[in-house]
Amino acid sequence: MSHVIPFFAAAGMRRGSQQYVRLAADPTLATVSGTYFVRGKEKNQGSSPLSLDPAIQQRIDDAAEAWATSFLRGR
Repeated sequence: MSHVIPFFAAAGMRRGSQQYVRLAADPTLATVSGTYFVRGKEKNQGSSPLSLDPAIQQRIDDAAEAWATSFLRGR
């Protein structure tokens, strides 16, 4: 069912957001980089080749910045 319903709808916004807040604010994770987390736990598998591609990383950064610009400027 979790593949059909988006995570936030299945888990609830509060519970779903808690893991992201922890990943962003937990001081024990301050030096962790390039690690995947699933349901709040470190995923044992390595990164996919696409996730390591600098051109794709740049495209994702550009898209995120374009999306966030209107929110950061107060619309």
